[in-house]
Amino acid sequence: HFFPRRGITDGRWKLIHNLEAGRLTAVARIDGDQAPQKAEREGTPRPVRAAMRRLADPPEWELYDLAADPHEFTPQPLDEHAEVVARLRAALAEWQTRTDDPFTSPEFRRRMERSVAEFAKNSQK
Repeated sequence: HFFPRRGITDGRWKLIHNLEAGRLTAVARIDGDQAPQKAEREGTPRPVRAAMRRLADPPEWELYDLAADPHEFTPQPLDEHAEVVARLRAALAEWQTRTDDPFTSPEFRRRMERSVAEFAKNSQK
């Protein structure tokens, strides 16, 4: 399933950019497991269930305080940490420029999405 993401950390804070949030839906599982469905059925603690739901339909940007939340269960409000977000976004953009990250191009992402859809269609035949 095609759902490109980029993330950056300074050791304490982690910022994730879900490039196609609001346009595509991510797969709600990790490495093919059924954790989200199992979490719902078995009454797993609320933070885990919320994290699994967010994995399937994440916002465009997520910020985590790794010192307080190393498992990334509780996203931090972006507006309350605007300075951290701005610093990490700038560092991520600099990295994408330095590495010539093709995912900065919306056209590239659309081509990839079409290629993945075509591959999935052909592999079902």
